[in-house]
Amino acid sequence: MEVEADDDSLAVGRFLRIKIRLDIRQPLMRGVTVFAGENKKPLWCPLEYEFLPDFCYICGIIGHTDKLCEKQLTKGEVRQYNKSLRCIPDRRSREDVSGDR
Repeated sequence: MEVEADDDSLAVGRFLRIKIRLDIRQPLMRGVTVFAGENKKPLWCPLEYEFLPDFCYICGIIGHTDKLCEKQLTKGEVRQYNKSLRCIPDRRSREDVSGDR
């Protein structure tokens, strides 16, 4: 829906902040593969979500937590979703970036 970029249309800092619309009935995306450079080499880019409400660490769907999830992990199975999807922006830097809008 919207991309935050500097005057040269490049990412601001180390991150590319984008505003998206997502279907909360589907699992959250943990990352995307971007093909970059002259050789179009695949590059895994992990995603972080600002203002992410509670979601299930088992199935990745917003609307319930792992305690109420119908899907159960088998013994030894590792959760695919964790707190690394949450981005808690520094309040000061967010105001600096969006203060002139």
